[in-house]
Order: sequence, then C-alpha cells, then structure tokens
Amino acid sequence: MRSRWLVFCLVVYGVLTSVFVLVGLRESTVIGFTGMGRVLLSFSHALVFLLPLLGLGATAQIVNGAREDGTLELLFGHPLSRTGWFASVSTVRFVALLLPLVLLLPIVAIVGSTVFGQVIPWGFLGRVLIVSASLLYCSVAIGLAISTFVRNQAKALMLMLLVWAAQIALIDFGLIGLMLQWRMPPEAVFALAALNPVQDARL
Repeated sequence: MRSRWLVFCLVVYGVLTSVFVLVGLRESTVIGFTGMGRVLLSFSHALVFLLPLLGLGATAQIVNGAREDGTLELLFGHPLSRTGWFASVSTVRFVALLLPLVLLLPIVAIVGSTVFGQVIPWGFLGRVLIVSASLLYCSVAIGLAISTFVRNQAKALMLMLLVWAAQIALIDFGLIGLMLQWRMPPEAVFALAALNPVQDARL
C-alpha cells in the first residue's frame, strides 16, 4: 500500500497517546492516584474530535483529484466498474485510518497497565474501537460524498473543513445555544444531535 495515511495516522495516534500517558503519570505522582482510567477517558474524548478530521481529510479530495489528473479515465479504460473502484478506495482509506488505532490501543493499555499497576479495561477498549470505527466510517463516507459532488479540490477542502467545524460546534453547548437563541423545539435539537456523528460518538 503506497498510501502514507497509514504511517501518518500511526504517528498521530502515537503522539496523542504518549501525551496522555505522560500527563497521567504526572498527575498520579502529584495528586497521588494512578491515572490509567483518566488517560483512556481523555484519549477517547480526543479521538472523537480527531477522527472526523482524519476521515474527511483522507477522502475529500480522492474522486475529484483522480478526475483532474486523468486517473479515472485511465482506470475506467480497463474492465473496472465504478462501484468496484469506489468500494476499493473507500475500504483502503478506512482500513488505513483504523488499523493503526487497532494496533496501538492494546499496546497503550498494556504499557499503561504496567506503569500504573491497574487492570486493563478490555471492555472499555473494545467499546472505544467500535465507536471509533463507526465514526471513521461515517467520516469516510461524508468525505467521499464531498469528493464526488465537488469537482474543485480547493472547494472540496474548504467544504470539508466547514463540515468538520460544524460537527464540532453542534455538540452539547452548541445545540443548547441554538435552542435558546432561536427557540428551537427539543425535537429539532435531538434531530440535529442524531444527525451529527460526533455527537453520536460522544453519547
């Protein structure tokens, strides 16, 4: 696989987990409690905001980029269906984003358990992986939709950033602000929350 997203995600996840483990170590020595649970909880909250950006960024310029550089014309000159190409691209990007997290989380849990001397919460880690995979799947799908319907790569990039910012903004406090400012009915607020993958993952 020539995609650099695998290495990039591994580095990002590794740096993120290292920061939280170091913070947990510092807090455990200063405050006097072990911070394994806090590390995993903080890491999972950070993933909720990071994964949509990675998923959108990895896919928002695939189709329009292939259309502009002539890759689509070259590929479809061979016996390759659009559905097959689209499915393969989607699967490769999804796996490239998820696989580093699947490999890294157990390692972090084992290292953290050794450092903090606590039992590894495998059930919690399993839920984190399931929610992360679902969030990545939604983000990859949204990014591919942007890439398909927006032909210009620069416009697709701007729309991708706007979609990510809207997902982050329309969480708890943003939804409460909308409800108070425009007197929105609770049903509409709950509908907006249900349509937001980030909010769904947080719940």
